[in-house]
Amino acid sequence: MSKEMPSTYKQLLNTCNKLERHFKEPQDIEFTVEKGRFYLLQTRSAKMNTAGMIRTSVSMVKEKMISKERAILRLHPEDLDQILHRTIDTEAVKRFSP
Repeated sequence: MSKEMPSTYKQLLNTCNKLERHFKEPQDIEFTVEKGRFYLLQTRSAKMNTAGMIRTSVSMVKEKMISKERAILRLHPEDLDQILHRTIDTEAVKRFSP
């Protein structure tokens, strides 16, 4: 999209940044482009697992979008159980796949 419609792509990036700063959460957005015009259809807070929530929280603190306190509050104690268990190493699976 950045090569085919550079101005629309720039508008999309600007819109994403504004929405994330406003809602202070990563956003899952739906949009369309019709006759070269960008239309935002809807936005909602992105759903993610605990590892994703930790990564985005750290990133948002570094970007000064949220405080460290808010980053901690984004995590629920029961969700932390997810990071205590092993996950599947996709690179290892690729090495053993035909």
